[in-house]
Amino acid sequence: ATDTDIQVTTYTAQGDGDSSHATGDCALKVLDTLMQLNQASADARWNDCAVLLRDHHQSIELENMLIEHGVPYQTEGFSSYFDRVEVRMLRGILHIVQGTIAPVTALADVRGVLRALGMFAGLRYSEAEWTDAERTIARQPDTLRDFHRGQLTRSDDGEQAPDAVTRRWRERFATVCDALIAERANWNAGRLLSHAAAHLNIADTTRRLFVHQHQADAVSRSIAGFITYAARTGLDAGQFLASLDKAQARSGALKKHAQRLTLSTVRDAKGKEWKHVLLPWLARGEFPDARAESGEERRLFYVAITRASDTLTLFTLAGETHPYVHAMRLVARPASAVRTGQAASARTPTRTRTMPPSSPAAAAPHPPTVSPQLAGRVYLDVPYG
Repeated sequence: ATDTDIQVTTYTAQGDGDSSHATGDCALKVLDTLMQLNQASADARWNDCAVLLRDHHQSIELENMLIEHGVPYQTEGFSSYFDRVEVRMLRGILHIVQGTIAPVTALADVRGVLRALGMFAGLRYSEAEWTDAERTIARQPDTLRDFHRGQLTRSDDGEQAPDAVTRRWRERFATVCDALIAERANWNAGRLLSHAAAHLNIADTTRRLFVHQHQADAVSRSIAGFITYAARTGLDAGQFLASLDKAQARSGALKKHAQRLTLSTVRDAKGKEWKHVLLPWLARGEFPDARAESGEERRLFYVAITRASDTLTLFTLAGETHPYVHAMRLVARPASAVRTGQAASARTPTRTRTMPPSSPAAAAPHPPTVSPQLAGRVYLDVPYG
């Protein structure tokens, strides 16, 4: 009765191992599991559930699923993808293509987009200059064009002349934006951003801006994930920006609910516990991360699987034997023994339990003798051996 029930659910990579399709399918499986857990009993609560990610870049697809289906959630240890500097920079590129910061009007959001663009362009503004620019563009969204032409692509030899690396980046930025503006009627948002990422060498710029290699890698993956999401929508730049604005507003409203699902990274989950824990994207290259030390990845996995008290759901890539899940020595468990059997009846996932390293063939102890006066208690008479 006190075992943690372990479920292994597989997700698929459609086509020729397309990771973007695998990402979407895994997010759908996570959403389905969450819905089933929430419907399991009358007292089920969202804040009993947590989805633990290997890195924050994996949240993009999942956040969009949760927003679309109205699931209240909060992020712990990392920012929602709407608030990440790399995503704001990509949104800023689309705004430049459109020639306006609209539909973004809130000063805080305008500030986020402009400063992200400024960070990648190496713009050296004082706080007073930033405040003035942000207020001006918030009041007059079309003045983003002036900010783009006058500041972000400025490479002259004036007093504020950038260094050689930044100057080359700004010149390339100007060329790329001109090409995107010329194609905005023909290309959707995903293709526009893919072109920008490739021709701006965003991965190299990220490594220059973020000193720690792991952080730079996570940012690069976040950029790739956002571009994949934009491409999947098939929307043009204006439509995609409008959908992002609505999704961000919806996300803010969902985070105000008293009962909220937790999205966290495994590192940030240390020392915490939830009744139901979901661990998605268990595939080589994601978790374990191919660029990380193998021993550290095993320790992180151990942290992840020990955060659950009632149920643990592991999402593995179909057709791939995951080394850590294999090492858990999971075996099939009868559905009747599962604590959350009512919730599971509609989906029949693989149910498993962990087997100990060895099973001594000891005879079962005799049932304890209970006096009539203590009939309400059960004593456990277990020999030390």
